[in-house]
Amino acid sequence: MKGGGDNGIGRPVIEQDEIKNRIFDRRLYGRLLHYLKPYIAGVIGSFLIVMVVSLAELVQPLIQRRAIDDYIVSDKNIAVFQDETTANSFLNKYSYLNLNRLTYEGRYFVILNSADLNKINQQDILEFKNKGIIGEEKVFLIVDKPENIQILNKYLTEDQNPQGGKEGFKGWFRVGDGQIAISREQLNKVPKSERFQLRNEAANKLIWLALAFLIISIIRFIAGYFQVIITTIFSQKAMNDLRHDAFAHLQKMPVKFFDVNPVGRLVTRVTNDIRAIDEMLSSGVITIIQDIIMIIAIVVL
Repeated sequence: MKGGGDNGIGRPVIEQDEIKNRIFDRRLYGRLLHYLKPYIAGVIGSFLIVMVVSLAELVQPLIQRRAIDDYIVSDKNIAVFQDETTANSFLNKYSYLNLNRLTYEGRYFVILNSADLNKINQQDILEFKNKGIIGEEKVFLIVDKPENIQILNKYLTEDQNPQGGKEGFKGWFRVGDGQIAISREQLNKVPKSERFQLRNEAANKLIWLALAFLIISIIRFIAGYFQVIITTIFSQKAMNDLRHDAFAHLQKMPVKFFDVNPVGRLVTRVTNDIRAIDEMLSSGVITIIQDIIMIIAIVVL
């Protein structure tokens, strides 16, 4: 049952679907953009809010990682260099890691977290461990102040010649810049009550991180709430215009058009198909944008 004419009046809608069933139809997307143009302010606003929500989703895991690695369970190793030349050679070789050098009484210390160790040549790490430069144990950094020194001296001794390697660090030792390094094993020798006192600064920073996490969660919730409202408003208005134009177009069609095309099919076009487009605009496109931002951030970070 095929009708003539280039305008498709006599051709069944289902057959037109088979002809125009393409993965990407530039003309179709151009028509959709035409209906979004009157509400471009809402589209831009929604996009900006999506950026805020996506950034919040990225920052929260970073805060969690910082809290766990730096203040709850240390992921730091420490490299102890006995001469400045070796220390500078190491820092220059891995300058892209932006490692910081600490100095105390002729020794040079470099703090390395797990991410840094994964980027360093494993042959270098093995060599440094054999030479006693990099320790096997994870270390905590504590503020160098009299109260902490008094607690440490009650249970441990100061390691005057700290060296890494398989034997591990003995006691605690200063690394400069107002900081003390102590291995996890040595710290566990201090009673729990005084251990908390030693790590009081870490606990305070942990509270600030928790507060930052809470604030970002609130911002993310509020931004997400308004993003849904704004997106729903402009998508509903655009789809209302599309329904109006589709219905007006059907009103202009000749009787022969309705003889050839099933009425149920036409009703589906005006209702269900437009609803599907509405869902694509209100949620599908937003999800795609968020995923793209997330992928870019993961690659960059």
